[in-house]
Amino acid sequence: MATVAIAVAALVGIGTVAAADTHDAPAIDSFHPVAREAAAGLPDRTVYRPTDLAPGEPVPVLIWGNGGCRPANPFFMSSLMLIAARGFVVVADGAPEAPSNTLTGMPQPDRMIEIIDWLETSPQAHEQLGSAIADSPVAVSGSSCGGIEALVAGADPRVDTVISANSGLFETPEGGEPPLGYGRDRLADLHTPTMFLDGGPLDGAMGNTIANYELATVPAVYVTNPQNGHGQFFYGVRLDESGDVLPLDGMVESLEEQVAVFVNWLDFVLNGNAQAEAYFLEPCGLCEVPGWSVESKGWDALEEPVEEPAEEPSAEPAPAPSDEPTEAPVVDSTDAAPAPTGAGAGTLPSTGADGVMLGAVAALVLLTAGGALAGVVRRRRSTLG
Repeated sequence: MATVAIAVAALVGIGTVAAADTHDAPAIDSFHPVAREAAAGLPDRTVYRPTDLAPGEPVPVLIWGNGGCRPANPFFMSSLMLIAARGFVVVADGAPEAPSNTLTGMPQPDRMIEIIDWLETSPQAHEQLGSAIADSPVAVSGSSCGGIEALVAGADPRVDTVISANSGLFETPEGGEPPLGYGRDRLADLHTPTMFLDGGPLDGAMGNTIANYELATVPAVYVTNPQNGHGQFFYGVRLDESGDVLPLDGMVESLEEQVAVFVNWLDFVLNGNAQAEAYFLEPCGLCEVPGWSVESKGWDALEEPVEEPAEEPSAEPAPAPSDEPTEAPVVDSTDAAPAPTGAGAGTLPSTGADGVMLGAVAALVLLTAGGALAGVVRRRRSTLG
């Protein structure tokens, strides 16, 4: 952690000058000084906020759930600080002073909902984060157990996007209860673009991640890097094929890549930045970064409907009425057109997702180990329900 902190200090710097806040300028190219502090009036939460944003401007918010569902966020401090430095407010579970070894717990998605309520209604939140914070677009995200919290909280109509990292809802055993309290049926409640991210075969959550992506009915991307394992990129670590840690000379680069994935997604979906959109869709800038691959599906659902031109009135006189009886056309139900398929839906190789199904206890152990939308995404998502 000390080494990571030094790396973050080198990246964040002191007295940096923030880039202009426009949707034409990608957020990844901006940089802001950041404060880490307690959430005013909301116990046991930490705020990471840019300190130089213009007053009165809505600022996108990322709500964060920790691995192991810990009420403590030091393990993710480096990443969350660097995301905030690109012009986002981050509100993470756990008080700023909570030690990283704070006891883990079960998923509590309601704690994310409490943060959304706080953003909307608390005068203290408005004072701390700006008067326009109640109108800010909101993302929910988390790693491992925190990813489960995000997938469940993502059903809230106030959520604008979901990021599930190294995570996924488990399959419910026949006749049994869903592990950790939430089954894959919850995926049907998602209503906004969602990113599913894993660390390849060394990530015990890979099978779950892929299965959740395949079941999702919203516009989604699946992002993977086999050197990341179960969230190691949050610590700036890369793994070789055997799971050993690669030399730390690539630490800052690894951390920057992970931050770029999160920042570009938030900039794409929440800000409608065209360059950030191209990072995941066409031409897929992330696909050009060594080690990373992207699959996407369902983005045709966000296409604006095309209005049919109004028919010109006919100049020909209407035919004279006939005394002959007319028959209604017969419709054969077998001639119905097939349902359209989503553009770019693609397929994923079989990974035996069901084979990695864990019982509740084993699952908890695993989890503990751890756009050109140009401002119309929020309008378009209403077509998704």
